[in-house]
Amino acid sequence: MLAELDGPPTSLNALRELRCPRCENTLVPEDDGYRCATCDFSAPLKNGVFRFDGGIESEHPVTTVRALLRGARVDMDQSVRRFLRDWDGRPILPEELMGVGSAGWQFLLPMSNSARLLVLGSDWGSIPYSLARLSGHVVACDTHWEKLEFLTLRADKGQLTNLDAICVGGNYDLPLPASSIDAAVLNLSCILEEASNWSEERVLAILEQLRDILTPDGVIFSLVRTAFGWDRLLARGNDKAYSSERSNNGAHERRARHRRNLSEGRISERRLYDLFRSAGLDVHRVFVPLPDERRVRSITPRDDRTALANAVRRPSVRRREIIEQRIKGWLTAALPNAVAVLAGRGDHAAFLDRLRDHLQRESGLEDMRVSGYRINSEMGMSTLFLEADDGPAYILKLPTHDRAEEELRGEVSLLSSIHAQDHQLSQLSGLVPTVVTSGLFDGQFFAV
Repeated sequence: MLAELDGPPTSLNALRELRCPRCENTLVPEDDGYRCATCDFSAPLKNGVFRFDGGIESEHPVTTVRALLRGARVDMDQSVRRFLRDWDGRPILPEELMGVGSAGWQFLLPMSNSARLLVLGSDWGSIPYSLARLSGHVVACDTHWEKLEFLTLRADKGQLTNLDAICVGGNYDLPLPASSIDAAVLNLSCILEEASNWSEERVLAILEQLRDILTPDGVIFSLVRTAFGWDRLLARGNDKAYSSERSNNGAHERRARHRRNLSEGRISERRLYDLFRSAGLDVHRVFVPLPDERRVRSITPRDDRTALANAVRRPSVRRREIIEQRIKGWLTAALPNAVAVLAGRGDHAAFLDRLRDHLQRESGLEDMRVSGYRINSEMGMSTLFLEADDGPAYILKLPTHDRAEEELRGEVSLLSSIHAQDHQLSQLSGLVPTVVTSGLFDGQFFAV
């Protein structure tokens, strides 16, 4: 674990002190959780999850989820396959359950092997599981203890000892102390979808809590679906993913309720930015995750409308299709379906910025700007295109899980052998990319 202090053997001790969500006094660590000596509040540790609240009902039947958890303790892969076989709903659910590269945008954050991260609205846990690979400590926070328990089972199987799970109530009262988190990932779409009494005041209260627990140079990375995205206005896209759910197990009614919650919690982009500023947070940058906030395949600056339009257009030869693709590009640039907001109280050094400085010092790659950020969560690879105003273009590859790193190392070795005339394909050296540099930076393997 990260630290050995008096109290329960958990890496939450790395945060030193937790506060009572009722009276805000310091909680006392015990063998089976935490207790408040002032108001007798207790947060028991059950099956790897700190229960600061009993949580709320998820969209899945309780019996089905508990069967998943029982089976996962014996054979996780088989239990997940059985769970997915009996579920007709969200197509992205397999990735949410077992994804290992779901946070390919993480290099926009101040990631390091000593960073302390919070994921608020962790859902099934694919995002905190992915972030734990490059972080010192990750706290996953959600209102569903069953989903958090599944995450802890995955973490145990993956031998991750730097990930903790906290179950809170619908108000998301956080027990974390001030200035204890370097970066917070706010999955605002997930929170709004589950909320039963959504309001802008509640969102503001969450942002103010996050502001208080951030370090002075900490940041918030918030993923949220916009109220007036073009796909939603045309009644297309992700909402159809919920239409095929089976009503005989009660999931359809629960999901319909969650979708109504989200529809009623409409918030415009401008109002979202106003809420950040009202909470005392500066909006540093805004990105558009494509195709949406749940399935991020690329991430593009919000103010680069040309890049946004080009990112969604498909090559066409027929005049009608060309016009349709132009309209699609214009709508995406004007009314994106989701945004990712990077905000904080002060300046921050993103992992990507520090890596570019390193490449400039060590490899002479000067004045490089990112012209594209592609994410392949299945392959576990983030690919960034680096360009200068006058000079060649480069491709920066950053693996987001161990298997992808192994494959990238093999690719680097193969290309290096070809250009060193030490391979049977060396006669094709003029047709294959050249490895400019590769190595480890702050625990993360990279290749250019």
